[in-house]
Amino acid sequence: MNEPWDAGRHASRVALYRGLIALAWADHELHEDERAALHDILDAHIGLTAENRAVLHTEVERSIQLEDVWPQITEAQDRARLIDMANIIFQQDGEYSAEERAVIHRFTARHLASVNADSIASELALLTDAQKAVRDREREEMKAWASQYSIIGRLKAAFGKD
Repeated sequence: MNEPWDAGRHASRVALYRGLIALAWADHELHEDERAALHDILDAHIGLTAENRAVLHTEVERSIQLEDVWPQITEAQDRARLIDMANIIFQQDGEYSAEERAVIHRFTARHLASVNADSIASELALLTDAQKAVRDREREEMKAWASQYSIIGRLKAAFGKD
């Protein structure tokens, strides 16, 4: 990762993985498929230090409550990633229990209440406008470049007209 080190962001990311462990325990038991998936996820993430990874691997065996971990997931993107990854965890044992469903609905609602949707919509609108401006500029540059190869473009160039 080429991002500058940010201890708060890193702590939120570690808490995200604790949240995944909590999700696996949401039905009060850890199935072997869930255990294996958690260990695979922890091994695959490049943003964890070796120490974080070792601690998290041992925490897989302990029941963690998402209620206890959620306040430590301070970054909205990490909370959204946790919610997104819930399906991966919940489907490992082949059952998507009512309790698991209730947990994810409750925390999805909490997350959505904490996000400023108007701000996000505004940022997306600005990004869309910026992308359109870039596409328009590139299109005009391509037309100008391609015109040198057209018959009309050559005639204009030959007679000094643009």
